[in-house]
Amino acid sequence: MEICGQHLHQEPTPLSARGLAIQAELEAVVLACLTKDPNRRPQSALELRRRVEACPVKPWDDDKALAWWREYKPDLDALARQSTGDVRTIAVDGARRA
Repeated sequence: MEICGQHLHQEPTPLSARGLAIQAELEAVVLACLTKDPNRRPQSALELRRRVEACPVKPWDDDKALAWWREYKPDLDALARQSTGDVRTIAVDGARRA
């Protein structure tokens, strides 16, 4: 119940406060997406894209993304096991789901 209450009423902790190195502009976009007030979130995918593209972050290509996942996936899996006791993967295959 406590976690559900936090999800409903408590703003998320900024990534930078958790020790992750993230540019302030990108962190602001992420937090805007997670805010509890729907009027403060990006109102469309186009608006979100514009906000992300305005961030001074170099875009990743497929090779860089794959290298990141290879480096961090074991740590992410370990964190998932700590919190849930299980690791679950969601496959994205483009199929429509009901």
